[in-house]
Amino acid sequence: DAFLALAISLLIFLGAIQVKNIISDLEKKNFILDRSSKIDSLTQALSRSETFARAELEIERSFRNREPVAFLMLDIDHFKNINDEYGHPLGDIVLSNLVKHCQEELRVIDIFGRVGGEEFFVVLPGDGIDSAFEVAERLRNKVLSSPCAVTTKGKEIFISISIGVASFNPLSNGE
Repeated sequence: DAFLALAISLLIFLGAIQVKNIISDLEKKNFILDRSSKIDSLTQALSRSETFARAELEIERSFRNREPVAFLMLDIDHFKNINDEYGHPLGDIVLSNLVKHCQEELRVIDIFGRVGGEEFFVVLPGDGIDSAFEVAERLRNKVLSSPCAVTTKGKEIFISISIGVASFNPLSNGE
């Protein structure tokens, strides 16, 4: 009986270790899956769905705190020409570097996400329309003055962006 009890105890112990390993593995995979749903894999900016989810939270916060929130919509000018002339791999580098350049100019609390091929959305919590225009101009100048890629022949690629600006102020009465 003692031998049988020892064997059963050992099997239960080994089974518990295996279950713990399976749960640990599932937690790791769930973390990776969660991250991949929130981050654009190419640019490392927020994904479209995560960007809009956070934008919605900022609008709700704006109502609670009675503070404005501003929005920027960025688009790379003539991006198709870059892909056509230099190829999609270099276009991917341009997108990634655009994100880096923009994130260098934004605050930690600002939300920056990729919402389309070469379209990006920015949420500026606590900013009104005037400061949103300042941020837009700062982003536009940073991108215009910074190379976003280098060709195999050593030619630097510069781009320009167009930016739309909007603001929401919960204290305004539709004015």
